[in-house]
Amino acid sequence: SDSTLFLWIDLREFLPSPSPENDNKDIERELYLDLVKNYGLLFTPGDSMRMELPGFFRIVFTAASDKEFALALERFERFVKEKRA
Repeated sequence: SDSTLFLWIDLREFLPSPSPENDNKDIERELYLDLVKNYGLLFTPGDSMRMELPGFFRIVFTAASDKEFALALERFERFVKEKRA
C-alpha cells in the first residue's frame, strides 16, 4: 500500500537573511514563529528532526479533519502569497 503520516516541505525561500547574530537554527526558528503566530500553522522545524539544512519543515496531516486540512491550506496559501508579494 502507499500511505504516509507526514511530508517534508521546503520553505528555504522564506527564511530570513542570516546575520552574524543569527545562525541557521535562529533563522529557521524565526520562520517557525512567524508561521505559528501570524498564520496559525504548526509545522515541525527540520532542525528538531535532525535535518541538516535549515528551512525544511515536517507537516503531520493525519490528525486533521477535512475541514481543518482545508483551513490549513488556506492559511498556507495566504502565507505564500504575502511572502512572495
